Amino acid sequence: MVKTARVPVTLKSVIQRLNRKLEKEEKMLKAARGAKAKHLFGDYVVVDIRNGYVIPPKPVDVEKLAREVGALREWEEVVR
Repeated sequence: MVKTARVPVTLKSVIQRLNRKLEKEEKMLKAARGAKAKHLFGDYVVVDIRNGYVIPPKPVDVEKLAREVGALREWEEVVR
């Protein structure tokens, strides 16, 4: 059985990669600030750059979103 090695990638660099991908759609990943915002949205939210609305208004799993848009490869893992 062949075990593939995982390459560690920091959360900060994943967020930067993700924002470069989302910029083409005029969106940006932002950290929720304040207790109320974190309670409503979780730690991170996707924001529409044009009008500042949160899209979608639900918690964002950074690693899952990064894999969906191609910012994180299958052999990479997020380290915090």
